[in-house]
Parts: sequence; C-alpha cells; structure tokens
Amino acid sequence: MDPKELKSALKSARECIKNKEYREALKHCKAILAQDKNNYNALVFVGVAADGLDQHEQTVKAYRRASEADPEQPLAWQGLSGFYEKHPSPENDKALVEVYLKLTRFFESDINKKIEVTKKLVNLHTKLGNVDMGLELLDKLCSETTDESVKCGLRKDILSLLSKLPSLTLHQEDKLIDMVDSLLTTDSKLDEEVINLYIDILLKKKDSSVLRVSCRMICEKYPCLKYPIEVCAEVTSQPVLILRGHILLKLNRAVEAEEILSNLEVCKDKTALEGCVMFYKTEYTKSAAIFYELMKQDDSNSQYHLMYAKALWFDRERLQDNLQACHTAFLKSAKLDPYHSEPFEYLGRFYTEVQRDRVKGKRCFQKAFDLDGNNDRAGEALCDLMNELGEEEDAFQLLLSVTSKASAGCCKWAWLRLGLYQVKHDTTSVAISSFQSALRADPKDPHVWECLAEAYYKRGSYTAALKAFTKASELNPNSVYSLYMIACIKQTLRMLTEAIEEYRLILKDAPNYVPALKGMGETYVLLAKHHLSEGFNGRAKQNCQTALQYLTRDKIVCERHFEKDCFKEDIRAKIMGYTPKRKLLKEDALPTIFDDSKPKKIRESSSKRYEKKEKQELINRLLENTSVCHRPDLSCLWKLMGDSCTIIHPLPSQNFRFEVPENLYRSKESTEKCELSILQTLELGARCYGRALKLLPDCAYLWHDLGFNLYQQSLHSEAQDSVDVANKSVDTLRKGLSLDPVNHQIWNLLGLVYCCSGLNKPSLGQHCFIKSIKSESANVVAWTNLATLYMKNGNIELAHEAYKVAQSLDPSYVSCWIGQAMIAETVGDDDAMDLFRHTTELSPHVEGSLGYAHWVCTLLQDKTKHGTEMYSYAIHQMSAVPAASDALVRYLDLIKTNPGAYNMYGLLKEQQGLYRTARDAFQRAVELLEPSDILLNQVKINLARTLCKLGEYSAALSLYTKLGDLESLHDLCHMGLAFYKLQKYTESYQAYDKALEISNNDINNSHIHAVQGMVAYKFGDIDGAKSSLFQSSQLQPSSRNGLEALCALGLKLRDATLTQAVLQELSESGADNSSSHLNVIYQCLLENNWEQARSYTQKSIHKSPDSHSLWRLLSRLLLRHCHGNQPSTVAVCAQTALCLMPKYQDVQTDVAVGQLKDGRHVSKDTNNNALRSAQRAVLINPEKLENWCTFVSAVHSDSVLEVESKRVTALIKAETSYLTWLMSASSLKEALRSWCQKQLTVAQVLSGEITKESLADDLKKYIEELKEGNLQADSNVEQIFKLFKTLLSDGGNDEVSKNFGKLTDSTTRSTTSDPLILLMKAVILMKTNPKLAKHRLVDVLVTMKTTSSQSPLIKSVTRRCLLHILQGNPEKEAELIQLLVTEATEDGDVKTVNFYQRLFNDS
Repeated sequence: MDPKELKSALKSARECIKNKEYREALKHCKAILAQDKNNYNALVFVGVAADGLDQHEQTVKAYRRASEADPEQPLAWQGLSGFYEKHPSPENDKALVEVYLKLTRFFESDINKKIEVTKKLVNLHTKLGNVDMGLELLDKLCSETTDESVKCGLRKDILSLLSKLPSLTLHQEDKLIDMVDSLLTTDSKLDEEVINLYIDILLKKKDSSVLRVSCRMICEKYPCLKYPIEVCAEVTSQPVLILRGHILLKLNRAVEAEEILSNLEVCKDKTALEGCVMFYKTEYTKSAAIFYELMKQDDSNSQYHLMYAKALWFDRERLQDNLQACHTAFLKSAKLDPYHSEPFEYLGRFYTEVQRDRVKGKRCFQKAFDLDGNNDRAGEALCDLMNELGEEEDAFQLLLSVTSKASAGCCKWAWLRLGLYQVKHDTTSVAISSFQSALRADPKDPHVWECLAEAYYKRGSYTAALKAFTKASELNPNSVYSLYMIACIKQTLRMLTEAIEEYRLILKDAPNYVPALKGMGETYVLLAKHHLSEGFNGRAKQNCQTALQYLTRDKIVCERHFEKDCFKEDIRAKIMGYTPKRKLLKEDALPTIFDDSKPKKIRESSSKRYEKKEKQELINRLLENTSVCHRPDLSCLWKLMGDSCTIIHPLPSQNFRFEVPENLYRSKESTEKCELSILQTLELGARCYGRALKLLPDCAYLWHDLGFNLYQQSLHSEAQDSVDVANKSVDTLRKGLSLDPVNHQIWNLLGLVYCCSGLNKPSLGQHCFIKSIKSESANVVAWTNLATLYMKNGNIELAHEAYKVAQSLDPSYVSCWIGQAMIAETVGDDDAMDLFRHTTELSPHVEGSLGYAHWVCTLLQDKTKHGTEMYSYAIHQMSAVPAASDALVRYLDLIKTNPGAYNMYGLLKEQQGLYRTARDAFQRAVELLEPSDILLNQVKINLARTLCKLGEYSAALSLYTKLGDLESLHDLCHMGLAFYKLQKYTESYQAYDKALEISNNDINNSHIHAVQGMVAYKFGDIDGAKSSLFQSSQLQPSSRNGLEALCALGLKLRDATLTQAVLQELSESGADNSSSHLNVIYQCLLENNWEQARSYTQKSIHKSPDSHSLWRLLSRLLLRHCHGNQPSTVAVCAQTALCLMPKYQDVQTDVAVGQLKDGRHVSKDTNNNALRSAQRAVLINPEKLENWCTFVSAVHSDSVLEVESKRVTALIKAETSYLTWLMSASSLKEALRSWCQKQLTVAQVLSGEITKESLADDLKKYIEELKEGNLQADSNVEQIFKLFKTLLSDGGNDEVSKNFGKLTDSTTRSTTSDPLILLMKAVILMKTNPKLAKHRLVDVLVTMKTTSSQSPLIKSVTRRCLLHILQGNPEKEAELIQLLVTEATEDGDVKTVNFYQRLFNDS
C-alpha cells in the first residue's frame, strides 16, 4: 500500500468514525495494519472504533500498542483516559493514575491543560483515599502558577480538600488560615464548610481580637451565614456585642439588634448603635437627633456625620428644610474620611437629584466607585449618568473594566448594562453572554430575564426567547410585556392558536392594551390566510370577522375625528330650532382628524363647562375598549382591517355573508352587526386602506394593497363598473410606483390589472411583468404571470421557457406547475395527468383541482386503457379517485356554478360507492344546466343510474322514461333493474330485450339472458326462466351469476340432476365461494347430509383460509346442525370471519350466539364472553332488533349462572325492561315477538312477578277454552295466512307445507268451506299442480255463489288466477274464459277485464 493509499484509508476510517460506522472503520484500519502493524493513527482509530462497538479488551490493547509504538504522542494516552473515565472500576482507576501522570508530562508547556489533568488526578487520588497526595499536587501546581486568578481557584480547591479531611495537622491549619485570609480580600466566594472550619480553628487558637476582625469581615462579605453571627453571640464582650448588633442591622434584623442594646453599658458606641437601629426602623428624625448629639461630642468622627446626613436625606418630608445641613454633613464626612466611598456616593445623589448638576454628581460617583469597586450603587449611578451625558463609549469602557475583573455571580448591574449597550449596538450574541452572567448573580430577577429574552428575539432565536419570556412571566405574573412578547413569538413561529390564547389572557386583565388588540387582529388575519391555503374557506371567513371584532370592538369613533363635510344636515333640528347633542354622519364618512393638540383654554360659563364635561364622558364611554378608537392614528390598525376585508376575495360570491359591526360600515352609532356581500366587503377594505394612507401617504406597500383591493373589486363588479374600478386600481398602483419605482410586487400587480378582462391591454401587462422581473430576478410570481400571458396569446414555446424559470426559482409554487400541465395538455403530452396530480399535492388550486379531476374521469371512461400498467399506476397506485374527489371538493367550495365540475364530482363519488353524495352532485348539476345544454341528458342518465344504486327506483324510472329511447346498453340494463325492483316484470323483460338487441358480445348476452331468466321466474314462468338461464349457460364465457341462478333454480325445484350438472360446471370454471355455498346447500337440502356439508366446507377453507364467507358459512352450519354437549367451534369460526373482513359487522352476532352455545359466560371469561360480544353487536348496529334479542339471551344466561343475589336481581330486571321495549317495537318479526313473550314470562317467573301456580292456572284455563271450542276461528285463519305468506315468498319447508295442509283441512271442515282458505290452497297449488289448482279456483267461485258471499276482492283475485292458468291452453278453455270475462263485466270487475286484455292480447 503506497503512501497515497495509506492516507486515503486513514481518511476513510476517520470519516467512518465520524459517522459512527465503526465496523467499516475497523475494516479500513485492519487493511492498514496488515501493511504497517505499528501504524500509530490506525491503532488509535482501532481503539476508538472498538470502544464504539463496546469491545473493551480490544480498545485497551489498541491504545496500549499505539502508546508503545510512539510513546511521545499524547493521542493514545488521551484515548485511554477517556476509556477509563467512561468505564470506572477499581482496576481502571489505578491504571488511570498512570495515564494522568503521563499526560501531565505531555502538557508541561500548556498550563491550562496541565491544570485540567492535574485536577482530574487530584479527584482520582481523593476517590482512592490519597488526599495528601492530591494536596501535594495542588501545592506544587499553585507554586508554579503566576496568574493570580488561577491561583485563587487552586487555593479554593486546596481548601475544599482540607475541609473534607477528618482532622488537620498544625501545618494544615496554618495553611488554611493563611489561604482564607488571602481570599477574603478578593472577590472569590468561599464554601460555607470552609468558613465554618476556619472559624473553628480560630476559636481553637483562642485569639479573640483576630476572631472579632475575621468574623466582621466574613459577616460583611457573607451576611447570610449564620455561624459567624452565632460565634459573635457566644462572645459577651462589649465590642463583640456591638459588632453583632451592626451585623444584625445589615441582615435587616433591627428588632434583634435593638435587644442587644439592653445588654450594653452606656458609651458612644452604644449610642451610635441605637441611632443606627432607629435609622433601620425608618425613624429618621430620632436617628438624626442621636447622631447630632454624637457629633457635638465627637466632631471628628466621619461615621457620625455620614449617618446624620443619611437620616436627613431619607427623611423626605423634612428634607427641603434640612438641605443645607444634609449637604454640609456629607461634605464633612467625606473630608474627615476621604477614603470612604459612601459619603461621595450620597454627595453624587445630592448633586444629581437636588442641585440637578449631573457633572458634579458624576465626579462624586466616580470618586466613590474608585474608592470601593464593590459599591454597586455608585457604579450603577455613574454608568447611568455617563449615558445621560452622552458618554456612551466611556460607560462601555467602564462596564468592560468592571466585568473583566468580576468573578462569577458578581456585578449584576454591570453585566446588565453591558448587555443593554451591546443589544443597542447590534452585538446580540455577546449581549446574551452578558445577560447570562447577570442572571448568575440573581437568577430570579424578571427584568434580566426579559432583557435576555429580548436579545434572543433580536438575534432570531425565537424558541430560546420564548423560554426566557416564559421564565420572566413566571417570576413576575403581572408583567404584561412578557405575556405580550410570548404571544408575539408564538405568532412569529406560526403557533397561531396558542398565540390567540396568550393574547386573550392579556386582554382579560388589560382590555385596553392596544398592542394586544392589534396582535389579536393580526394573528386572526394570519390564521385566515393559513386556512385559505388549506382550503378551509368557512374558517377563514370566520377568522376575518373575528379580527374585525377585535380591531373595532363594536364601538364608534367620536365626532371630533370627522371633517365638517362628513356630517349631513339635521332637518328636524333645523325646523325645531334646537342644536342636536350628536351630529348625523354620512354613510361613507371615515374619521380623518387625529390631532391631539389642545386648543387655547377660554373661561366658559358653568353651564357650558357642565355640558362639556358630559360630552367628554360620552366620548370616553364610546371609546372604551376599542383598539382603533384608542389609537386611530396607528395606520397598522387600519391596514389590518383592510386586510381582513380583502384576503377573503377568493371565496364564492354566491350566498356570501360577511358580518361586520354596523358602526364600521355605516358610520353611525350602533351596537348591531350587518351582513355584507363580497363586493361590499371589498369596498369596506378599500375605505380602511384609504384611512391608513391618510396617515402614511408615502407608504408604497399601502398603495399596493389598495390597488390589489380595487383589482379584486373590478373582478366582482358588473361589466360597466369593472373598467372604472380597474382604472382606479391602475392609478393607485402608479402612485405606489412613483414612491418606489423598483417595487417588483407593484409592477407585477399592475401587469395583472392590465391583463384583466376589464382593460385587456396585454402589451402593457407584458411590459409590467418584465419590469417586475428586472426589479427582482428571483420573482417566481412575475415569471409565472408572464408565462401565462404568453400561453394565452398562443406562444407555447415562450410560455414553456418562462414556466421553467419559475419552477427553478421555487419548485413548490403551484401556479407554474399548472401552466406546464396545461401546455402538456395542449400539445398532447402523456405527462399532463401526472403534472396535474402534482399540483394537487403541492397546494389547493382551482385550475389544478379541475384539471386533475378531468384527466381521472377521462381515463376511467377510456375502456381501452383499463388493465394497462399506466392505468394501474395512475388510478390505483396513486389513489386517483379519492385524490381527485378531494380536489374537487375544494374546487366546488370556491366555484359553485360549474355543472361540469359537479358532474365529475358525482362520477368520482359513484366510483367510490358514495351514492348519496353522487346523487346530490348530479342533482346540483341538473339545476345549473340550461334545458338546451347537450350535457343535460347525460347528467340525467348519471343521476338515474345513481338513484338505482341507492334503491330509489321510482325516481330513477321517472328520469329514464322522460329521457325517451335509451341507446346505451348499461342504461337499458339499469332501467330494466328499476322496472324489476318495482315489480313491473313485463316492462323489465322488455327493457332487457332491447338491451339484448344492441349487445355486441357473448359476455353481455350471457348476463342479459341470466337476468331475463330471473325476471321470468319472478312472474311465475318457471319454464321460461329455465330456458333463459340455459341460454346464458351455453354462451362462452358464460355468466357465473347465471350459472348460480340456474343452480338455485335446480335446488328450488329439487332437481338433483340439474343442480349437480351446474355445480360441476361452476367448479370447472374456477373456485368461488358462491359455488361452495351452493354445494353445501345441495348436500344439506337434497341429500340431507349435514356431516358431508361440514366436511366439504372445511376442505374449502383449507384451500382458501382467507375467505371470510367460508368461515361464516362453517359457523352457521355448526350452529344449526352441531348438537350435543361437546364444545363447538362456532364462535371461533365467526371471530375468524370477523377478523378477515371487519367491515361485515353482522358477524359479531354470530360470535355472540356461538359463545352462548358453548357456554362462554362472564363467570368463565371476563374479557371474551357472550355478553360482551352481544354488547359489541348492539353497539355496532343498534337498529337491528335481532342483535338486541341476542343481547337479552346473554343477559338471561348470565342471570341463571350468577351466584350473587343482588346481581341476579339486577340482571333479571334489565332483561325484563329490554324485553318489554322489544315487544313494543312495531318492526319486530312475529317469531321474535313470540320468543320475547315466552322469555318475558320466564323472567317474570324468576323475578317472582308471576308465580308458577298462577301460570299453571292460566295454561289450564287456556286448554279448557280450546276444548270447549270457545276460541274464535279467526285466530286459525290468521295462522293459515301466516303460513300462506311463508310458502308464497320462498316455499318454506316440508314442515310448513304439512302444517298448512292440516290446518286448512281442519278449518274448512269446521267452517263449511271458507272461500278465503280455499283460495289460499288454490294459489299454493298453482306452483306445484296447476290442474288441481284450476279445480280449486272453480270451487271457490261455486262456494261464493252457493253461500251468497259478497266479497268482490276474492272474486276478482280468483278470476285472474283462473285466467292465468287457462292462458296455457286458450283454445280448449275458450268457453270458461268467455264465462269468466262476462261475469267480470257484469260485476264491474275492471281489474279482471284489463288483466284479460293485457294477457291475451300479448299472447
């Protein structure tokens, strides 16, 4: 491996480690080590990679080998130290000592790194128990260091170690005292443990003078520490007690200090302490008197003069009388002690606040601060005076000097002012560090947090600023500014909903806070823009209305803000001869006078002053809580109001209603709201922009906004007014260009206005677009507009190039993509559909939505492309139908007058199976279309087809008949279906006949023949049905539905041969679940072999385990035919079916019934039981009464098995209430009603409502009534009629037929041949034995004649049934037919006569 390859491999290994691809890095390193086994860098990289892969042994070996390969390189030793630090253990800690010692030798020349490693070594020695070794290392390092600040830090570390030792030697005690004494004179902060140990050592040495001085120094520097004060308290000498009193005063504990006075002997120090106590208790007069007496006794004591002057200074009530004395005392104090800072500080305050001499004050503050650099008050005052005197640079140098010497947590005032200076001079990053240093001194100062937040905000770190303002608000909840800035930042971060909540919190406590009102309005405008971009137009309009409410608050502006010509003449006041209290404003008046200058005061009479006061109170009341009225001189408020009225211009003008305060639109006193049309709303916006322009006439952007508003007005105006408004827009935009000639937005908008239909000046429009592009080359909007202009004028190539430029400038700008899609559509490019689809993904746009929907519908209609890869990708993979449907929803929300769009929307919804929505869309399209429109018939056909799918066959048939002759195969089939569903079988058959005539392939022919067979079966022509179904089966490929119908017919006729043949053909044509169902029915019905049916179903499931219908079929078979005590798998099969097809929720009932059968109750399984499954079934479909019956069964089973008596009572009560409710339902089937009655009786017996004895008595009585024949025959007739309906609908079963026969025979014997029962028997026989049925029908007519029965309905039905039978042989039965017709004519039986004419004329 040559050097270049070696270098490249090392570089690759470094990159892999950087990207945490450690295994790849090891591969590169192994390749290098294969050539050079001692390569230092490769070994180090192996150590890093192995550490990343948690291969600890290999890591240590690699670093050790690298250190052996080149002992003078520190990289491997640093890697070892990092590894040992990351994985601490006793063995690693011992090895780490050697590593640290080695690293200290490497860093002899770099003192900072040496200190860092030495401190780590000291900590390690301390951890291992070698504290003395650590102290020795720190002592040595301290002696080698020359930097005092570094020495202070090392001394603090030594003190910290000493404080951790259990005992100290005399040498260590002396060392601790010396170090603490040296640090007390610096700004360094000492730990409380160190100070306590220091005092203990001093107490041990019993040197009271040193102890007193040290405690005084400690108390002055650390007044919050308790131990030094307690030590002072233990010493009872006079000087120590006085010292303790002064310390307590510094801690603001004046009461405790006052208690000390009683223990002191009379002396000047005691009197001085008493004066100080009075001063701290704010009894300044007494304090001044005490110090005045002391001054008489000792005029040379500077402290007496200072305290006397301070007492006079703070006694503000008498200060004016004692100014000279105060001044003289301060001067005397300063003269007596020229090295004391405090007198000069107060002299500075005296000169600044009393004599207003800032120069003298500055000198005094300077002197005070020079004498004591820790005098923060003097430093603050000096810095502030420098700034007031314009000496900002000197103040800045002062602050730099102070902060450079300050230790951490000190000089808050300097850091704060330095940060403010840096923010002012745009060095925000440095300012942030300054504010953070100020916070270290006082982390609970809300003002510093606000300053820090402002710096973050100015730098653009909005999240950090938000956190800082939140902290400031927590520290000072009454800070309105912090809350306001939190809302502003959330608004900037587009957290609009949260910003609104913050603004509401502000306005709740400060309803007149104009910035919050303005922010609320602005946020709602931004939210409206966001909702418009997302297609939520209703929300956008509501947002704009809310914005106006906050910007106006439904109040009015007072009269003084209007010009004289804004008022109209009050005719009534003129006639009546009085002056009205309020003038009447014109409709279009706007406030224009906001001059706050006060007129010259003239003495007025008392009555006029009283009236003026009343008027002022009225004005104040009207202006209350109104942002635009509080500050009508703010143009931003008027602009926001204009924006609120303008940004909703895309909304449809139909049924547009925009609520605004009536006083805003009509300029009259009112608290009501009025509704505006979209044009009126835009006009109101223009008036607001005009108000803003009166305040800022030189703002080009306001002229742009007004021009845009007028442009939108021209688009919504009538043709005659459109041109005038467009010209006004042009004049407005020209005015804006005169103020800002290079404003690309105004040039672009001016181009749009010139290109609009009102002006139609494309050449000027092109010029404006080009000027806009020259003003701003990266102007995607102007490029797109220019391209659209080219395309409109037929210049496709230039348009394409311009759109390409726009796309390169902003690939997410939807309009340029729509232009490219239109060009592709124009030139016939296949990419047009993909381009339109891309536009719908970028952003909602009316043209993109309509274009994509058009392409999707076109592709769906093109049958030749179905099944192709392109169709699969464009329609299925891209989910084109729902995507286009959603796009059209947004389009129709804006454009409500396009019938073609409604038609496409209906077609797409029909594709999705949402027929109700499709019906509504088609109906809307029909309403919009003119009667002469060629699209009308097609839309009506679409509507009729959808109505058929909805089951509204009457409405569909009405449409089909109005359309005349249909030419489409599918339309004829749907019309035939409508006739079929309305039981107009003849017309249905004829419709399918017409469809068969125009069908051009065997597939359709087979389906139509199958349908004809089904229709024939419905009007009783079994032979015709069989014939049609046979014709369907003979065509290839044959209709599978037709084969299934033929199989069902064979089952119905119990024709095993036919059924087997059809089933064989179905199985050959391919496996299908329907054939499996039919096979099972065949085996169960014709062969009566339930076990074979179950076996066949299980085999089918084995072949198709994902078939939900087969699983459900098996569950039904097991439920009906699996008996015995062995547990079945009904519930498991049903649950499997439900899992495979969750949308078929009816299966949930099967699950519940199966669990009931298997005894899966709550007592066995609390999660998966019959009761819970039944509850789910009811929840899924509460309208299905069968689900409620299953639920009642589950409740009953649980009540039987329940042990706890209270729960049993509750379950039975619930069961009774549910059964009572079920029996009251009119739609409950009779069989279920009977079951409910029985179940209710059982529940009543269990609950004790009915006793067994009373129930037995009722049954006995009922049986006796049957024996005595007291039961009316009508009940038998009702039962016969129920059986008759069952046989008539689906044939029933053998048991039903037997019961029907027995019941009718017994009834006819007992009731002497009731004609109704005879007629029912005859109708049933018409299916199986027409000849016998004919005789029975003749018997009915004869019976009615002999019994003189006068029931015209029974006669009419009997005649028509006879005619239907006789139709098969009209020549042989001509005499009987003629007799029937004659009798019908004589009896006025019109239905029979019409039936005869229709039946025999057709034949």
